[in-house]
Amino acid sequence: MKLICILISIIIFSCGERKKITAYNIPLETKESILLKKAQFLYEQDKYQTAIIYFDSLISIDSTQGKYYYERAYSYTELSNRGRAIEDNASPWILVTQMHTMK
Repeated sequence: MKLICILISIIIFSCGERKKITAYNIPLETKESILLKKAQFLYEQDKYQTAIIYFDSLISIDSTQGKYYYERAYSYTELSNRGRAIEDNASPWILVTQMHTMK
């Protein structure tokens, strides 16, 4: 009788919906995504000088992301470094032109 109760309990509990353990399904953050979060946080806090350092790192990882140049250019503008801001605003256009001429 005890064996029958155990078997019935196993059947009942195994038929219920199981929750998946999702800890292993969470993608690991890349170095780029971590740097981007830090850069954006600093940018939003008006800590432009430090944000520029993070945007520099992001650009060295992926120089095709125009948003990195834009946010770094805005940071330079806020620090009254208009020359660097102009360079950064032109950079994505230069990259696009280079990509099209390579095809």
